[in-house]
Amino acid sequence: MNYLFQPDRKIHCFLTKILMAMLDYAKMILKKVSFDRNLFEKELVKAINVLILPELREFKKWCYDQFGDIYYAILNKHLAHIPV
Repeated sequence: MNYLFQPDRKIHCFLTKILMAMLDYAKMILKKVSFDRNLFEKELVKAINVLILPELREFKKWCYDQFGDIYYAILNKHLAHIPV
């Protein structure tokens, strides 16, 4: 019976690593394009469409911490619907 659960655990671990990599990638991209309002908004939307809810919650908090003073209106436009 344990054998049946091992692949699920491995898959879950693998997917978690991929999602965390996507979260880190999204953060890196936003830092690099933060000089341009249009690029920032475009990449923000891409990240929102790729990430799942647990990562989106962390991403939302990080975005407001990093860019809230510069892009508050853009963040509210795209992240307000995401629960904390």
